[in-house]
Amino acid sequence: MFREMRRKKQLLALEESTAVLECGTSGVLAVLGDHGYPYAVPISYVYDGAHIYFHCAKAGHKLDAVKRNQKASFCVIGKDEVGSSNLPSSSSETRCPARDSGFLLFLPAIRELKKGQQKAQYWV
Repeated sequence: MFREMRRKKQLLALEESTAVLECGTSGVLAVLGDHGYPYAVPISYVYDGAHIYFHCAKAGHKLDAVKRNQKASFCVIGKDEVGSSNLPSSSSETRCPARDSGFLLFLPAIRELKKGQQKAQYWV
């Protein structure tokens, strides 16, 4: 169903992936937007050890897209550092101890949590 990862040496172990999720707070969610165009948006998330939860307004572009098609892509960046002295880079501190640099890419099926489902325990 999904392509095999080409650069296998970049593959994170499950423990490293979990650590990136646990110390991260945001990522980029991409869904199929209006008129078939991709729609990608930076978004905060909560990871409970089994599921990733996103905050969303009760109406809007993201929610409309999810209702239309549950296929999505979600990317969390553990640390981003550009290697050229000609380009800006992030601070030398590692934001996530899981790896010096790396990111996670998920291809989840996402769905809206209805009123009364677990969302109340994560968002106040």
